[in-house]
Amino acid sequence: MKKTTPSLCDSCPKPGICCKKFVIVHDKPPWAFTNVDNKFTVLKRLKQKKLPFIPIGKSKYRWVFSCPKLKYRRCSIYLNRPLLCKKYKAGTGSLCIKSKKFNLPIIESKI
Repeated sequence: MKKTTPSLCDSCPKPGICCKKFVIVHDKPPWAFTNVDNKFTVLKRLKQKKLPFIPIGKSKYRWVFSCPKLKYRRCSIYLNRPLLCKKYKAGTGSLCIKSKKFNLPIIESKI
C-alpha cells in the first residue's frame, strides 16, 4: 500500500475557510476584478477564465469571491480544479489559517 504524506489542510482547524472568502489579485486588466467593475463584467470574466467562483461582495479595492465547489469543507473538483487553485500553496498566503499572514478580506458591501 502506498503511503501518503498528510497535507497541511488535513490538520487545519477550519478546513475550507480559504475557499469561502477570497480576492483574486492580478495587476493587469481584465483579470484584476477591481471594485469599480460591475457584477455582470465580473461574471463574464469568470466564465471566460472557466473559474467556478461566485462574487459575494466587495472589499475596499476588490471583489470578494466564494467557491461553490467546496463540499464538506473540501474541494469537490480537486483533481480538475482551476490552475489558479493549483498554484496556491497551503500555508503561504493570507487565505491559510496556518499562515502567519492569515487575513481574510473584509466585505464592505454585499451584492
